[in-house]
Amino acid sequence: MRAHSRRALDATKIGAAPALSTGSNGQNTPQKGTKNTRKRVGLIAQERIPVRDHTELQDSTGNRIGEVTSGLLGPTIDKCVAMGYVDSAFSALGSQVVAIVRGKPVPMLVSAMPFVPTNYFRG
Repeated sequence: MRAHSRRALDATKIGAAPALSTGSNGQNTPQKGTKNTRKRVGLIAQERIPVRDHTELQDSTGNRIGEVTSGLLGPTIDKCVAMGYVDSAFSALGSQVVAIVRGKPVPMLVSAMPFVPTNYFRG
């Protein structure tokens, strides 16, 4: 039995979840019409400490506002950069957030992506 026909049979079972509530990877995804409360942002560390994935992001009062998805030292700008998801209220360019790296707070600045503008000619 092919995968697409097996899925069609599973969808007809009593109690099957709506198609939009579970993604293809089994994770729950938002229903149509719901508002997304998190946004993907670029982050630049104010200290020279790399912020890696799954690092917690907090506001200035210590409330959890998001998580880093990836981070590394950006050799072109010679700063530690990261990308992550934060609550919409903290997604404005220039917002200050704090990443907790090995128990130490690292101040970060929300930045535009890409971090370095492209210089190639597209004709």
